[in-house]
Amino acid sequence: MPRSPSPPERYDSMRARASFGLPVSRGTRWRLPKRLLAKLCWPLLRSQVELNWEVLAELVRHDDILLDVLWDRDLLREQVELVHQQSFARLNDAVGTIRSELDEVVQQMRGEMAGEAEANGELRARFVKLQARINQDQIRLAQIDLLLNRVRHSLPEPPPVEEFARLPGAFENLYVAFVEAFRGPREAVKERMRPYVDDILGVDSALPVVDLGCGRGELLELLTESGVSAYGVETNPYYVESAKTLGLDVRLAEATEHLAGLKAQSLRAVTAIQFVAGFEVEQLIALLDVAVRAIESGGVLILEAPNPENIVVGASSFYLDPTRRQPIPPELLTFLVEARGFTSAEVRRLARDDGSAPGQVAAGEPPSDDVGRLLELVSSRLQSAPDYAVIAWRP
Repeated sequence: MPRSPSPPERYDSMRARASFGLPVSRGTRWRLPKRLLAKLCWPLLRSQVELNWEVLAELVRHDDILLDVLWDRDLLREQVELVHQQSFARLNDAVGTIRSELDEVVQQMRGEMAGEAEANGELRARFVKLQARINQDQIRLAQIDLLLNRVRHSLPEPPPVEEFARLPGAFENLYVAFVEAFRGPREAVKERMRPYVDDILGVDSALPVVDLGCGRGELLELLTESGVSAYGVETNPYYVESAKTLGLDVRLAEATEHLAGLKAQSLRAVTAIQFVAGFEVEQLIALLDVAVRAIESGGVLILEAPNPENIVVGASSFYLDPTRRQPIPPELLTFLVEARGFTSAEVRRLARDDGSAPGQVAAGEPPSDDVGRLLELVSSRLQSAPDYAVIAWRP
């Protein structure tokens, strides 16, 4: 931008005033008298005229400096405005680029999430189909076993009894499908067993835990996740093989024989969940004898069983599982456990699947009549916990 010059007309008038109109120009009215007067007054005016010219020169110099400053200011303002516009344009371009890239990332993530959801749905559908096929295969195995029984009876000379004893029974082939139908979902069963893990963690030991009749291995899985060394004992070959796919250690053996073959005080704990109801009393006593020998001092024994205090369990649902022998009341199991050497036995009545607490009969309140007392008793028995556990300690 070109610099504006100083206005000359202003300086012309200032120069004329600075010299007091001297010299008198030609054609001026009363020129001669003015010249005579100027000559007479010049000695007095000379110093003032010189001062006026010096002041005027200084004003002109300062005016030029001010014009330079104003010019520089305007030029700097234009440059700042240009830089601002360029910076704003670059910022808008950068924001637009980032927004476009973010939109692409969001679209890509949505596509990946949709693909994963579709893949999970396909895996879930395949799992359901495989589970259905397994159940069907179990039923077909039972049918084949029935056919083999017919063939065996048609043989002129049946094989030795020992060979038949080693063959699985018809219900044993169906037991896996039976558990899937009536035991409940795996995750729900794991949640019900989680308090037992806390009981075992309370034992300060690095020795292993044995879960007798471990079935699908829910408790073994919880113990492994908690860093506890544990393995299971099971007589069903299917559960032994399926445990390998879950990374669990399950051994094919009979519970009492396995405990009898272990070294004394070599176990941190022994657990048997929904297992001892399949024993006769003499068999249960033998199991307790080998368990108290195998568990270390301070170790724990955990036995869970159906609770016959609940009328529905004692009269009906207990017999739903044909492998069970007879109901065991909590008082009887506690007595047997303490009689065979365990101490501090605790009966823990377990909440039902709906999470409600077991019902109890009100103490110290006289019944209104015999019918009311009967109704209260029946109600308390119907609301009793369907399962219970006995937790005892090895002295």
